Amino acid sequence: MAHACLAAGLGRWRAAIAEVIRQAQQEDAVRADTAADLRAEFIRNAQEGTLISARVDRHDQGFTGFFTVVFGDLLR
Repeated sequence: MAHACLAAGLGRWRAAIAEVIRQAQQEDAVRADTAADLRAEFIRNAQEGTLISARVDRHDQGFTGFFTVVFGDLLR
């Protein structure tokens, strides 16, 4: 049951990110060479990985790379 709830929550989160990306692609604000759903899945996974790394390493250096790649490359 907990697994199903977590999976549903992550799915809603990915869908929300994908919808924003899809809208931006339609407005030519974000490149459309990669599907919005794939970009959203990658961003969600990268963000989770960044959070885990920050907790383990006890610093927030990973966020610089995350924001640079996501907002400087993926969402251009």
